[in-house]
Amino acid sequence: MSFFDRDPPRFYEVPFGYHERGKIEKLMRQEGFRAIQMSVVPKESKINQAEEAAKGLIEGNPVVLEIVERDPSLVRKIIDALTAAIKSRFGNSSVRAPMRAIIVQAQR
Repeated sequence: MSFFDRDPPRFYEVPFGYHERGKIEKLMRQEGFRAIQMSVVPKESKINQAEEAAKGLIEGNPVVLEIVERDPSLVRKIIDALTAAIKSRFGNSSVRAPMRAIIVQAQR
């Protein structure tokens, strides 16, 4: 199902994770940081219901602004459609996803 055939939001086409430690360190050094230490902390995202996951994917990031810009009345319809798709694929029980946080310490 498509809601924006001619002008779809592009948010999910842009990588929004910042995970390349070499690039992070290089940028920090360019900005004058030193004694840079990084650690990776494993995490897990747990969503209890499909609708919570759908709301997070739509309302929890800038894609909602792109939807509202095109047609604010579609936000709820898109959440409902995404909820149905998640239920179809994963059921309505909890959904878990691996995540990680990169913790950076440095001196300037």
